[in-house]
Amino acid sequence: DLSESQQIDYDDDAALDLKKATEMVHEEDAAAVKKRNEEEDKLRKRAKEIKKAREEAREEAKKQKESESTSMPEDFPGGMPGGMPGGMPGGMPGGMPGGMPGGMPGGMPGGM
Repeated sequence: DLSESQQIDYDDDAALDLKKATEMVHEEDAAAVKKRNEEEDKLRKRAKEIKKAREEAREEAKKQKESESTSMPEDFPGGMPGGMPGGMPGGMPGGMPGGMPGGMPGGMPGGM
């Protein structure tokens, strides 16, 4: 607006005011650009940190999975080879001889 008025009717004082106003606007624009660039740099740095942390976590999970899979291979036979031998010869003898005298409380007769 001031520059248009200068084109219509030139005035030295108005030209000086226009110059000052233009410089102030330029400084404010430069400050805003600088602030925006700093904020963008912070965001880029944060995004880079997050990406690095995710990649480290992914690598750690991969190592964890590999260590779990190498600690007990799938084709490793579990338990003792051949199972438990024998048991007691002749098996366990059954119950008390002649059953429990007087039967069991609650209705089971003796001699069972």
